[in-house]
Amino acid sequence: MAKISNTQAAFSHAQAYAHEELFKHFKGDRSVLDGVRGCKTIKELLSLVVGEHKDISECLQDCGLKEFYKAMRKVCKVLEKEGGYTEYGGTEDRGWFRVWGSIVLNSGYFCIWDLGRDVSMANTLYESGAISEDQIKTYRVKVTLKMAGNDQFMTNGRPDTTKIEAHWKPEWINKAIDLPLLCALRMATI
Repeated sequence: MAKISNTQAAFSHAQAYAHEELFKHFKGDRSVLDGVRGCKTIKELLSLVVGEHKDISECLQDCGLKEFYKAMRKVCKVLEKEGGYTEYGGTEDRGWFRVWGSIVLNSGYFCIWDLGRDVSMANTLYESGAISEDQIKTYRVKVTLKMAGNDQFMTNGRPDTTKIEAHWKPEWINKAIDLPLLCALRMATI
């Protein structure tokens, strides 16, 4: 595959995000989804009107598409330096807009099965400057609380901090969860 610019790579992520958001809002209307695929720039995408659907651009603005695109431009620069694949590549890359949405828009997205991937993406968002230090700290608190409330990380109906810690490699734990909160949970469950 030919190398693409970071702007094009970021747009590929924004286009996929728009596709998923519009699929939810317009119940899979093919003309709307084809309209998204036909856009070549973020400006075209943000001003998209298909047939009678004049509310498409409003929907995309409400879901923070322009902000997500700007965030992904920063992320794609970091991924390129690390030798990673920057262009949207499919299902796994949905994590970018889901994690970004959970951090920036408080979407509520959390997937216990993709914790490692999601935490890695959140840290890349932070390291690229796409989210703030306060936002990454808040995200780590949420991850800690969600893990504590998940059956997979409980023993006898109570959060098991040993299981939460054991889930992470030692070099990742500080980047994944909020350790002071984990210590407080440990004390509360003694």
